[in-house]
Amino acid sequence: MNNVHILLLVFISQLFGNAQAAEPLPVRLETSKLSPGLLIKFQVNNLPVFVLNRRPNEIASLRQSYAGSKERVASCATCDPVLRSISPNYLVVWGYNPSSGCELIYASSTATDWVGHSVHGRGGFVDKCSATEYDLTGRKLVGPKTSPNELRVPPHSFHKGVIEIEAKPKL
Repeated sequence: MNNVHILLLVFISQLFGNAQAAEPLPVRLETSKLSPGLLIKFQVNNLPVFVLNRRPNEIASLRQSYAGSKERVASCATCDPVLRSISPNYLVVWGYNPSSGCELIYASSTATDWVGHSVHGRGGFVDKCSATEYDLTGRKLVGPKTSPNELRVPPHSFHKGVIEIEAKPKL
């Protein structure tokens, strides 16, 4: 190998080595892009994250169902314990069930294809691998004891219409 090739290899390895050492940037989502009832899914650490803009009637129903709830949300000190979110409209959760390893399916509160499921008419998330169903706060409605009672909330913040999710949160 001649010196030019060696210098080129050193340059490329330093370039990629530095890129890998850099801290990943947080994922930012402008809430103006989310109409009520819309779910956005993206990957963080190769795992799905869901951001849902809940409808006003869904929020009112959830507030009524969990009015007395005071249990804090793990990894989200600023989350409201009733709605399990920083902002009432926006739910941010990991989009998979860690006990089954399966990605969840979003069931809109207006969807008609969930008749016979706990989420029918109220909306939520379904894990078809374990038959676990969660409501629009991420609380378990039905499912095996091995499934978590709540979907995990990734570390995130909400500022001036932007949701920012840590790109390298500790799982």
